[in-house]
Amino acid sequence: MRVTADGNVGIGTSSPSVRLSLGNDNANTKLAIWDGGTSGVMGFGVSPSQFRIHLPSPSNRFSFLDAPSGNEVMTILGSGNVGIGTSSPQARLHVSGTAFFTQGNTTFQVLPNQLFGQTASNAATLEIPGNGTLGIWDALSVQGNMHVGGNLFTLGGGTDPTWRRVSAGVDPAGGGLYVGFFKLLGANGNNNVMLSYITGFPNHGAITVYDEDGNQRAGMYVEDNGTGALWAGVKLFRVPDPDVATRDIWYGCIEGPELAMYVRGTARLVNGRARIELPDHFRKLADEQGMTVQLTPRSAESKGLAAVQVSLNGIEVVELLNGRGNYEFDWRVGAVRKEHRDFRVYRPWDEVMPAGTDRAQAWEARLKSIQDRQARQQGSPSQRRLERLEQLFDQTAGGNRGSSQPDAWLGDNIPNPHEGTTVIPYYVPSGVGSAELVIEDGAGRRVLGFVLSERGVSGQVVVRMEQLASGRYEYRLVLDGRVVSSKAMQLVR
Repeated sequence: MRVTADGNVGIGTSSPSVRLSLGNDNANTKLAIWDGGTSGVMGFGVSPSQFRIHLPSPSNRFSFLDAPSGNEVMTILGSGNVGIGTSSPQARLHVSGTAFFTQGNTTFQVLPNQLFGQTASNAATLEIPGNGTLGIWDALSVQGNMHVGGNLFTLGGGTDPTWRRVSAGVDPAGGGLYVGFFKLLGANGNNNVMLSYITGFPNHGAITVYDEDGNQRAGMYVEDNGTGALWAGVKLFRVPDPDVATRDIWYGCIEGPELAMYVRGTARLVNGRARIELPDHFRKLADEQGMTVQLTPRSAESKGLAAVQVSLNGIEVVELLNGRGNYEFDWRVGAVRKEHRDFRVYRPWDEVMPAGTDRAQAWEARLKSIQDRQARQQGSPSQRRLERLEQLFDQTAGGNRGSSQPDAWLGDNIPNPHEGTTVIPYYVPSGVGSAELVIEDGAGRRVLGFVLSERGVSGQVVVRMEQLASGRYEYRLVLDGRVVSSKAMQLVR
């Protein structure tokens, strides 16, 4: 040992540079805090590039206390397990209490093989980056309750860059209250299914399913008046075919611009008269105003039937022409439901908007859907039928196309009679000023008109008359204000 003139003490060194120096040699124990002889020592040691603090055996522990004889706040066992808030840690890190990670954009990672007893090769099993996203690469098993305090909880596949194929979250509902929602996304990132609520009504549930573009295609929700509603492009029922096990039977629902109900049955005419008593369940729900009755006699001798008195209290039926027949007849009564007299056919597109919907994205998807539908309709049966009519016209009058004809010409419409769509061929000579094809009904009233622009070649007009009544119509070729040809056609339904 040596003590220098400036007060430095050296043990194992003759030139101490600090107040107490143990030299620069390596030793497992250079300073013993507790020396138990053959039982071992607790102390400090040095090895190359390493400062060592050691226990006498792995069964001992390092303890950090909050006072000389205070509480043990942190423990390191001889096995290497670290305990915070516990003196008997059961894993490499055992925290009894709350842990916070608040340093900027720090990422917290737990590497494979140690989380929830699962494994994941070459990937972190648990990762919580600074943006708050929780990533779990293996199965997560929870025994008991699991609580997420934030507003959104999401799940995604191991290679999913968005981590948002399944979302569960809450929206503020006012007054410190919240309303929950659940969302499933497809592989393309658009909505597949939404369990939510109608915007503006946080206590009215809604279930919505979507197509690949994110358009709503079917849904179930509670309206603002508390009525449960179900909607879709088509409504079907499906049952197994009782005779063919590999086949199902599908039926579609009848639809109309009202919320209607019906009841039907069979009654008997006695001496030309009968009374239909409606069931009480129908009377409780039906609106008497606008109620309709259909009657079908089951006798070839019937002179016809009439419902002369119609009310929810009963329907009086008589045979026409003072008939005195005695036979059965079928009846059907239809009515609007009382609570839905004001059913609206036209509604704003966003009236039933599930909460959490991106309005701009939904609008773009809607416009695309409308365009796609219009494109599909170009290949509909009615369109194909029109194309066949045009082909027939080409075969009948197409020979005039491009030829030089001195006189105006008006051809026969094809087909004739027709059910609402027909093609009229014509020829307007060069040099004609105004040209028009006019269609008039049987009373001579103009119902349709077409300005003709082609000159010197044969042309055709596709006429659609679906909105007009059945009957005889005349079509005229008018050149420069003068009728030069006129023909007749028949519209049948």
